[in-house]
Amino acid sequence: MKRQVVTLVATFMLSVLSTHLLFAAEAHRYEAVFSDGAILEGNALHRWNDRYSVPTLEGVSLIAPGNPVRWLRDRRLREKAYQYSTAGF
Repeated sequence: MKRQVVTLVATFMLSVLSTHLLFAAEAHRYEAVFSDGAILEGNALHRWNDRYSVPTLEGVSLIAPGNPVRWLRDRRLREKAYQYSTAGF
């Protein structure tokens, strides 16, 4: 009986830890790729909605003249953004 309990607890702990490790890479909401290939991930996207300001992700300018952002992705929109991507032309 004691061995079954230990096995059950160990199995539960491994499943919880493995789930945490699998999804740890997507802890940040936004992902930006810059012209030089640098990747920046973060949660703090500021001044995006004001056309007269400089948008930043985690304090890094997204429209710097020397290294502008190529693309910016909101990971929370994954299911919605790619819902119609299978349509053929």
